[in-house]
Amino acid sequence: MDTSYPHEVALAADLAGRLHLAGIFQDSLALATEPVATRLRAPDARRLFVAQLGATGHWLTARDVKAADYISPLAWAVGAAGQQYLGGSLGRDASQADSLPAAGPTALVAHGLFRTGYVTQLPLQGSGQQTVLRQASPRWAAVGAWVMLQGTGLASVSQVRVGGITAELQVIYDQRLRVQVPAGAKPGSVRLEVSTPQGHTQLPHQLRIRRP
Repeated sequence: MDTSYPHEVALAADLAGRLHLAGIFQDSLALATEPVATRLRAPDARRLFVAQLGATGHWLTARDVKAADYISPLAWAVGAAGQQYLGGSLGRDASQADSLPAAGPTALVAHGLFRTGYVTQLPLQGSGQQTVLRQASPRWAAVGAWVMLQGTGLASVSQVRVGGITAELQVIYDQRLRVQVPAGAKPGSVRLEVSTPQGHTQLPHQLRIRRP
Protein backbone atom coordinates (compact mmCIF):
# COMPACT_ATOMS: atom_id res chain seq x y z
CA MET A 1 0.00 0.00 0.00
CA ASP A 2 1.11 3.54 -0.73
CA THR A 3 -0.66 6.17 1.31
CA SER A 4 0.13 9.14 3.49
CA TYR A 5 -2.25 8.14 6.30
CA PRO A 6 -3.09 4.43 6.75
CA HIS A 7 -4.53 3.48 10.13
CA GLU A 8 -7.45 1.98 12.05
CA VAL A 9 -7.35 -1.22 10.01
CA ALA A 10 -9.73 -4.15 10.67
CA LEU A 11 -9.19 -7.64 9.19
CA ALA A 12 -11.26 -10.78 8.65
CA ALA A 13 -10.87 -14.04 6.71
CA ASP A 14 -13.55 -16.06 4.90
CA LEU A 15 -13.89 -19.81 4.45
CA ALA A 16 -12.05 -19.68 1.10
CA GLY A 17 -8.97 -18.21 2.81
CA ARG A 18 -9.42 -14.74 1.36
CA LEU A 19 -8.51 -11.80 3.58
CA HIS A 20 -10.92 -8.86 3.88
CA LEU A 21 -9.56 -5.50 4.95
CA ALA A 22 -11.19 -2.24 6.03
CA GLY A 23 -9.34 0.90 7.05
CA ILE A 24 -8.91 4.65 6.80
CA PHE A 25 -6.75 6.47 4.27
CA GLN A 26 -6.10 10.12 3.63
CA ASP A 27 -5.38 11.87 0.30
CA SER A 28 -4.55 8.74 -1.74
CA LEU A 29 -4.09 4.98 -1.55
CA ALA A 30 -2.43 2.74 -4.17
CA LEU A 31 -3.04 -1.01 -4.26
CA ALA A 32 -1.45 -3.57 -6.60
CA THR A 33 -4.71 -5.16 -7.76
CA GLU A 34 -4.65 -7.23 -10.94
CA PRO A 35 -4.72 -6.84 -13.90
CA VAL A 36 -4.72 -3.06 -13.27
CA ALA A 37 -3.51 -1.33 -10.11
CA THR A 38 -6.11 0.61 -8.11
CA ARG A 39 -5.56 4.15 -6.83
CA LEU A 40 -8.13 5.64 -4.49
CA ARG A 41 -8.22 9.41 -4.04
CA ALA A 42 -9.70 11.58 -1.30
CA PRO A 43 -7.95 15.01 -1.52
CA ASP A 44 -7.66 16.61 1.93
CA ALA A 45 -10.08 14.08 3.39
CA ARG A 46 -10.15 10.89 5.48
CA ARG A 47 -12.10 8.07 3.90
CA LEU A 48 -12.98 4.45 4.56
CA PHE A 49 -11.75 1.79 2.10
CA VAL A 50 -12.51 -1.91 1.81
CA ALA A 51 -10.29 -4.41 0.00
CA GLN A 52 -9.80 -8.12 -0.52
CA LEU A 53 -6.69 -10.29 -0.85
CA GLY A 54 -6.54 -13.80 -2.31
CA ALA A 55 -5.43 -16.86 -0.36
CA THR A 56 -1.88 -16.38 -1.71
CA GLY A 57 -1.72 -12.76 -0.53
CA HIS A 58 -2.29 -10.99 -3.85
CA TRP A 59 -4.68 -8.03 -4.04
CA LEU A 60 -8.01 -8.85 -5.66
CA THR A 61 -10.08 -5.68 -5.47
CA ALA A 62 -10.51 -2.47 -3.50
CA ARG A 63 -12.86 0.49 -3.33
CA ASP A 64 -13.50 3.52 -1.17
CA VAL A 65 -16.75 4.24 0.61
CA LYS A 66 -17.35 7.82 -0.44
CA ALA A 67 -20.36 8.42 1.79
CA ALA A 68 -18.50 7.47 4.96
CA ASP A 69 -15.90 10.09 5.96
CA TYR A 70 -14.50 10.02 9.48
CA ILE A 71 -15.49 6.47 10.32
CA SER A 72 -13.30 4.32 12.58
CA PRO A 73 -13.54 0.60 11.74
CA LEU A 74 -12.96 -1.51 14.84
CA ALA A 75 -14.23 -4.98 13.91
CA TRP A 76 -14.64 -6.72 10.54
CA ALA A 77 -16.34 -10.09 10.07
CA VAL A 78 -17.18 -12.19 7.00
CA GLY A 79 -20.06 -14.67 6.87
CA ALA A 80 -20.03 -18.08 5.20
CA ALA A 81 -21.70 -16.67 2.07
CA GLY A 82 -19.27 -13.75 1.85
CA GLN A 83 -21.42 -11.16 3.64
CA GLN A 84 -19.20 -8.49 5.18
CA TYR A 85 -20.02 -6.87 8.51
CA LEU A 86 -18.25 -3.79 9.85
CA GLY A 87 -18.47 -2.30 13.32
CA GLY A 88 -16.88 0.81 14.73
CA SER A 89 -17.54 4.39 15.72
CA LEU A 90 -18.43 7.56 13.88
CA GLY A 91 -15.76 10.08 14.63
CA ARG A 92 -17.43 13.50 14.94
CA ASP A 93 -20.65 15.24 15.85
CA ALA A 94 -23.32 15.23 13.18
CA SER A 95 -23.97 18.81 12.18
CA GLN A 96 -23.47 17.13 8.80
CA ALA A 97 -24.34 13.51 9.37
CA ASP A 98 -21.77 10.79 8.79
CA SER A 99 -23.34 7.56 7.61
CA LEU A 100 -22.65 4.12 6.23
CA PRO A 101 -24.99 2.39 3.80
CA ALA A 102 -26.74 -0.24 5.88
CA ALA A 103 -28.31 -3.56 4.90
CA GLY A 104 -31.65 -2.06 3.91
CA PRO A 105 -33.05 1.34 3.04
CA THR A 106 -32.00 3.09 6.27
CA ALA A 107 -28.51 4.51 6.75
CA LEU A 108 -26.81 4.59 10.16
CA VAL A 109 -26.28 8.18 11.29
CA ALA A 110 -24.44 9.86 14.16
CA HIS A 111 -26.26 12.54 16.18
CA GLY A 112 -25.03 14.68 19.05
CA LEU A 113 -21.65 15.63 20.49
CA PHE A 114 -20.29 12.16 21.28
CA ARG A 115 -19.02 9.24 19.26
CA THR A 116 -21.73 6.87 18.10
CA GLY A 117 -21.21 3.17 17.47
CA TYR A 118 -22.43 1.37 14.37
CA VAL A 119 -22.72 -2.13 12.93
CA THR A 120 -23.55 -2.51 9.25
CA GLN A 121 -23.39 -4.97 6.38
CA LEU A 122 -21.12 -3.46 3.78
CA PRO A 123 -20.73 -4.94 0.26
CA LEU A 124 -17.28 -5.17 -1.28
CA GLN A 125 -18.77 -3.94 -4.53
CA GLY A 126 -19.95 -0.37 -4.91
CA SER A 127 -23.54 0.57 -5.58
CA GLY A 128 -24.62 -0.34 -9.11
CA GLN A 129 -21.89 -2.98 -9.50
CA GLN A 130 -22.96 -6.55 -10.14
CA THR A 131 -21.28 -9.92 -10.54
CA VAL A 132 -21.44 -10.90 -14.22
CA LEU A 133 -20.30 -14.17 -15.81
CA ARG A 134 -19.36 -13.86 -19.48
CA GLN A 135 -17.69 -17.10 -20.56
CA ALA A 136 -15.82 -20.25 -19.52
CA SER A 137 -12.61 -21.47 -21.12
CA PRO A 138 -12.45 -24.22 -22.18
CA ARG A 139 -16.14 -25.00 -22.64
CA TRP A 140 -15.40 -28.74 -22.54
CA ALA A 141 -13.69 -30.24 -19.47
CA ALA A 142 -13.28 -33.56 -17.66
CA VAL A 143 -13.83 -34.19 -13.96
CA GLY A 144 -10.86 -32.78 -12.04
CA ALA A 145 -9.91 -30.29 -14.77
CA TRP A 146 -9.73 -26.55 -14.13
CA VAL A 147 -11.90 -24.10 -16.05
CA MET A 148 -11.30 -20.35 -16.22
CA LEU A 149 -14.34 -18.10 -15.80
CA GLN A 150 -14.28 -14.52 -17.06
CA GLY A 151 -16.55 -11.69 -15.98
CA THR A 152 -16.70 -8.85 -13.48
CA GLY A 153 -17.16 -8.70 -9.72
CA LEU A 154 -15.82 -12.24 -9.30
CA ALA A 155 -13.85 -11.41 -6.13
CA SER A 156 -17.14 -11.53 -4.21
CA VAL A 157 -17.96 -15.11 -5.29
CA SER A 158 -18.26 -17.39 -2.26
CA GLN A 159 -19.40 -20.62 -3.97
CA VAL A 160 -19.51 -22.23 -7.42
CA ARG A 161 -21.82 -25.10 -8.36
CA VAL A 162 -21.29 -27.21 -11.48
CA GLY A 163 -24.33 -29.29 -12.35
CA GLY A 164 -25.60 -28.67 -8.82
CA ILE A 165 -22.38 -29.90 -7.17
CA THR A 166 -20.17 -27.55 -5.17
CA ALA A 167 -16.80 -27.00 -6.87
CA GLU A 168 -13.42 -25.79 -5.64
CA LEU A 169 -12.69 -22.21 -6.68
CA GLN A 170 -9.67 -19.93 -6.90
CA VAL A 171 -10.09 -16.19 -7.45
CA ILE A 172 -7.28 -14.96 -9.72
CA TYR A 173 -8.49 -11.36 -9.67
CA ASP A 174 -11.80 -9.56 -9.89
CA GLN A 175 -12.30 -10.49 -13.59
CA ARG A 176 -11.04 -14.09 -13.52
CA LEU A 177 -11.96 -17.14 -11.44
CA ARG A 178 -10.71 -20.74 -11.71
CA VAL A 179 -13.11 -23.62 -11.03
CA GLN A 180 -12.30 -27.33 -10.74
CA VAL A 181 -14.91 -29.66 -12.22
CA PRO A 182 -16.08 -31.62 -9.15
CA ALA A 183 -16.19 -35.38 -8.75
CA GLY A 184 -19.70 -36.59 -9.41
CA ALA A 185 -20.37 -34.16 -12.25
CA LYS A 186 -22.26 -36.10 -14.91
CA PRO A 187 -21.13 -36.14 -18.55
CA GLY A 188 -23.02 -33.81 -20.87
CA SER A 189 -24.16 -30.20 -20.68
CA VAL A 190 -24.53 -28.76 -17.17
CA ARG A 191 -25.27 -25.39 -15.65
CA LEU A 192 -22.60 -23.43 -13.82
CA GLU A 193 -23.76 -21.03 -11.11
CA VAL A 194 -21.90 -18.76 -8.69
CA SER A 195 -23.11 -17.41 -5.36
CA THR A 196 -22.34 -13.97 -3.93
CA PRO A 197 -23.75 -12.03 -0.98
CA GLN A 198 -26.12 -10.38 -3.48
CA GLY A 199 -27.53 -13.64 -4.89
CA HIS A 200 -26.83 -16.15 -7.68
CA THR A 201 -25.54 -15.71 -11.24
CA GLN A 202 -25.42 -18.31 -14.02
CA LEU A 203 -22.96 -18.73 -16.85
CA PRO A 204 -24.73 -17.64 -20.07
CA HIS A 205 -23.78 -20.93 -21.77
CA GLN A 206 -23.64 -24.46 -20.42
CA LEU A 207 -20.43 -26.27 -19.58
CA ARG A 208 -19.83 -29.62 -21.33
CA ILE A 209 -18.45 -32.38 -19.12
CA ARG A 210 -16.37 -34.97 -20.99
CA ARG A 211 -16.79 -38.67 -20.39
CA PRO A 212 -13.82 -40.26 -18.56
